This record gives sequence, structure tokens and C-alpha cells, in this order.
Amino acid sequence: YADEGISGTSLKNRDQFNLMISDCESGKYDLIVTKSVSRFARNIVDCISLVRRLKNLPRPVGVYFEIDNLYTLSETSELMLSLLATFAQEESVKKSDSMLWSLKQRFKDGKLLTPSLLGYDQNGDRYLEINQDEAKTVSFIFDAFLAGCTAQQLAAILTDIGRPTKTGNTDWSESSIFYILRNERYCGNILTWKTFTADIFEHRKRRNHQDREQYLWKDTHEAIISVEKFETVQTLIENRRHHLHGGYPIMQVIDDG
Repeated sequence: YADEGISGTSLKNRDQFNLMISDCESGKYDLIVTKSVSRFARNIVDCISLVRRLKNLPRPVGVYFEIDNLYTLSETSELMLSLLATFAQEESVKKSDSMLWSLKQRFKDGKLLTPSLLGYDQNGDRYLEINQDEAKTVSFIFDAFLAGCTAQQLAAILTDIGRPTKTGNTDWSESSIFYILRNERYCGNILTWKTFTADIFEHRKRRNHQDREQYLWKDTHEAIISVEKFETVQTLIENRRHHLHGGYPIMQVIDDG
């Protein structure tokens, strides 16, 4: 059983690991052999509770950690396991701190992350270049929202006409519309650290409200939307949060009357 590239700080998304525990509970095995405590779990609570759960089965299942030379069905194993699990957990905390420092330096030096984005393609240097066909979808979303369409209506329209997302999916959602409307990259700027992982053990993300240092880099690539239009959309989004519906009032000349 192996979960490649999945953090051991939480049981979430560790599908193979959870399958292994389930197979042990169904009586398939009486022993798990793993390299070390850190390969089994990097969360002391998960590690101890799982070992106890396996030990208390009608047919007890032991875990043998090769490098640590520790067998969990022995009477004196739990104290040593607690110490080793604590070290494994602290190692993850230190790695997390190092990654945060590294990201902070990257953002400060202008080495920005450029994830795949509708309306843009990435060249060899990961620089964003406008994809003219996709940019039409982005412009339509901004213009229609300014004209009074809701995100829900826009999602329905784009789904009905079969307009593809960046991944080629034609099923649009309200959240995917708001992701585009709130993304400052469409006006040529990049704001760093908009969300962050608040808990390395639960892997919960939350919006950054001055919890992490942010940098706004301007004119990093060609814009699809003007800054004025982007800021107007942000105002409309805020208005609709306070139940002020409708589009942006357009000023026009009245000939008579």
C-alpha cells in the first residue's frame, strides 16, 4: 500500500493507507511492516489512536517499524512510539515553516506562481500570454456581470452554449464564475498569498486577512480586463453581498424629454 506524494500529517486523501487499515480490520492481516514511524503517520494523535485501534481488534494487528526496531504489540512499545511520533510530527512542522519562508522569499523577489488560468497560456518561462479564444469568455463574463447578470445566470448561460473552462469542462458553476471575477491576474497584476493553509494537520485553507505578508506585483503580463473594469466588478460583488442588486449604472446622453 502506497500513497505517493500525499502528506502523512492527516488521514484525509490517504486512500491506500485507509484501505490498508480497513483490510486489517476485516481480518486479512496480522502484521503491518513499514519503514519508520514517519512513513506511518506524522500526526501523533493519528499514530497512537490507529495503533491502539489495531491492537484492540478481535485478532490484534501489530505494526513493525524497521528503522526504529519497534513492534507495537510488545508491552513497552507505546512510550517509545509516543516519542518517535512526536519527533515525526515536529519534523513536519519544521518542513512547513521552511516552505513558508521559501514562499515568502520567492514572492518578495518577484518569483511568482502562475497556475493555469482561463484566458492565458504559459510559455516556456511560465509567463502568461493571452489566449484570444479563451479571453472572449473572460471578457463576456465581466461585461455581462456589469450589465446585471448574476454569477448563477452566467454559469447557466455558459453551460448551455457549451463554452469550455480551462480544463475543457463545459459544466460551469457559480464558484467558477466568481473565481474569474475576483482574479486580479485578468488586469495584468498578481497578488501573492490570497489563501493559505491554516492547519498543516487538517489541511484547511482560508482567505488571507493580513495573516501572511502579501505583495502586489503590477503589469506582470498583458491584461484582458482594464483595472477600472475589474475594480468596478469588485464594487458590484460587494454591493450584491449587501443585497443591492442590478448592474453598473451606465451614463448616457438623453436627447430630449
